Amino acid sequence: MKKILIYPYNNDAKWLLMNQEFLKDIEIIGILMNQINDVDQETRNKFPHIKFFTDFKATEFEYDYMLMCENIQNFNLDFYYEVYKCVKNAKKKVMLSINLLKDLRNKYEIDDSFIETIEPKWNDKSFKSDTCEDIEVPVVTIMGMGRNCDKFSTAIALNEYAKVKGYNTLCFVSNYCGKFINVKILPEFLFDDNICLPNKILMFNHYLAQIVEKESPDLVILECPGGIMPINEYEHNFFAEVTLAITNAVIIDVAILNSYFYENANEDFFNGLIEICKNKFNVSVEAFGICGQQYRQGYGTKKITYRFMQPDYETLYKSIKNVDIFAVSDIEKREMIFDKAIKSLENNIETI
Repeated sequence: MKKILIYPYNNDAKWLLMNQEFLKDIEIIGILMNQINDVDQETRNKFPHIKFFTDFKATEFEYDYMLMCENIQNFNLDFYYEVYKCVKNAKKKVMLSINLLKDLRNKYEIDDSFIETIEPKWNDKSFKSDTCEDIEVPVVTIMGMGRNCDKFSTAIALNEYAKVKGYNTLCFVSNYCGKFINVKILPEFLFDDNICLPNKILMFNHYLAQIVEKESPDLVILECPGGIMPINEYEHNFFAEVTLAITNAVIIDVAILNSYFYENANEDFFNGLIEICKNKFNVSVEAFGICGQQYRQGYGTKKITYRFMQPDYETLYKSIKNVDIFAVSDIEKREMIFDKAIKSLENNIETI
């Protein structure tokens, strides 16, 4: 059992904190906050065994890793670098995603001997192919408009729902939190700037085919990282490269697209997204998961900031009649959509 500290406290850290009973091989012993009021007193009282603190240098811990959460709020990277230096001085390791590591490397000198990336590496040196293999298992993908639209929690919820229904699932997520529960993380090569898109497609096809052959799932669930298109000129979502790689590597039977909460969204808006996904990724979007986040461009900056809200979903439900939508937080509505999606695949799924 590895003892970990977490920095900073954001939605991912909150998810790990609130789902500790599902975590495997790790124990959360402390959370480093940017400000003392990042975590409310009710939460602190709920987890008395965990230390919430702001001064890393003045606090002594016996820990194995510092888990650095994604920079969801676009904090100054100097904060992350200062934490990295403290961990390095303590001769411990930082655990983080390959994307966060890229951001840090672009600005600072990072010693890899103190770094452990979360995404798995695929070291099949024998891989050499110009063709894709057939993967004859139904595949559902969770796509999104961009970062912070609850793709991970939707994929996990679908995975758990399918298991309860008796299906043997194989679930891949991009969120590093998946490392600590019983799902798989998308491989590192999908995020490698030195690998071209055609090779990523072929590599992921063969990577997935190998795991499917080994584990014989009834259903594959794939969370696509990032977004299906740029939000604006500053937030380009890597031009949907990984989503393009995944959707070209395997035939997608059903897609769920998670969206930010747009107050003026109407059926034309959702139908337009259905057309984009059909034409760009050759996938059929069967439903939309609406998260509680909105984004906006920071005043006087080129950065996108995210606002976490409690939206009025009922009004949205009433205004959208001919498109299947559900609030990600609405368990009853969400499971109705999941049930419909799984039933649409039943002709292809071999149940246990």
